[in-house]
Amino acid sequence: MEKEAAQRQEEQRRAVEQEKQDRERGAKALNDFLIDTRTQMASAVNAAEAQRQRMQAMQLDRIRIAFKEFESARTELSAALGFKAKLKDPGRKLAKSTAVFLDFIKRSSKETPRLDPSEFKDFTPSDLGWETLTSAERITPHLAAVMLMENELTVDVGFVNSLSKLQAELLRLQWMAQRLK
Repeated sequence: MEKEAAQRQEEQRRAVEQEKQDRERGAKALNDFLIDTRTQMASAVNAAEAQRQRMQAMQLDRIRIAFKEFESARTELSAALGFKAKLKDPGRKLAKSTAVFLDFIKRSSKETPRLDPSEFKDFTPSDLGWETLTSAERITPHLAAVMLMENELTVDVGFVNSLSKLQAELLRLQWMAQRLK
C-alpha cells in the first residue's frame, strides 16, 4: 500500500508540475499574442513609404537626366544635320536617353506597340536624320509632361491613355536614332 500511495503522490506531483508548465506556456503564448503590434506595423509602413519615396526620387532624377541628355542630343543632331556631319554620335545619345523613357513607360503600360520599319525603306541617310530630328522635336513636349506627371499624386486618365502612343513614338524614334550614320 505504501508503494501505491507513493506512486499516486508522485503521479499527482507530476500532474501538478505538468499543469503548472502548461499554464506558464499558455500565459507566455497569450502575452506574445497580446503584444501591441501597432508600433511594429507602423514602423514597417513608415520604412516601406520611405523606400518608395527614395525609389520615386531616384526615378525622377533618372528622368530629369535623360530629358537633359535628350535635349542635348536633339541639339547636337540638329547641328550635325545643318553641317552635314556624322549623325552617329547624336543618334546614339538620343537612343540612350529614349531608352530611359521607354523603361519608365513600360512599367506603366500593359501593351507594347509594334514598330513597322518598312515605312523607312525608301529613306536616304539624310532623310532618316531629318525624320529623327522632326520626331524628337515632336516628342519633346510629351516627355516634359511625363516629367511633370511623375511629381503628381494623382494621374490623369487621359495622360495614362496617351502613354501607349508616346511609347510607340519613342520606339520609332529609338529605331531611327540607332540607324543614323
